[in-house]
Amino acid sequence: MTPPGPVAADETDDLAGRSPVPATTPAARRAAPNWPRRSGLRALRAALLRLAWLAGPLGRRAAGPLRTWSRMFPAIPSQAGEARRFAAAILDGHPASDDAILCLSELVSNSMRHSRSRDSGGTFTVRVRLLAGRLRVEVDDQGGAWQPRPSGDGQSGRGLSIVGQLSADWGHHAIATGRTVWFEFRDHR
Repeated sequence: MTPPGPVAADETDDLAGRSPVPATTPAARRAAPNWPRRSGLRALRAALLRLAWLAGPLGRRAAGPLRTWSRMFPAIPSQAGEARRFAAAILDGHPASDDAILCLSELVSNSMRHSRSRDSGGTFTVRVRLLAGRLRVEVDDQGGAWQPRPSGDGQSGRGLSIVGQLSADWGHHAIATGRTVWFEFRDHR
């Protein structure tokens, strides 16, 4: 199953320019007759993700990005669920998928609530990277004041603490169009 919506491969991706799942076109299936049919692709994709993570500690993969998926969303509340579904489709079968989806939800909520992405016509971008030995998820927003602290009412402001507790590392940095907030899970987590 390929991720929903537009998908872009990173230019450093060794599979750049090719489909995320090989042999999905009729011509490619005819050239590789033993390739599993669509009904088995989801299981195959999950198995390949598991193998990729197992290969990480053994150093059999390149140090750069293995795969990168990216999608831009309108910064409206209904799109938080779409962003979670986008990442869930990519991370299906990954050992850290549940925690990564929870962390992503926090970053998307912060983007829509605390950045200029909340303004009319605002957007945010979700990027999922499977790297050698780690998973990195980034959310780009349209910037604004950075104030990651709990509110006085005790009802909000603790989401980034949760991201910090669940992930191996997290951070933020400025980009030309705003800010990127990211988190990582390593294969030993």
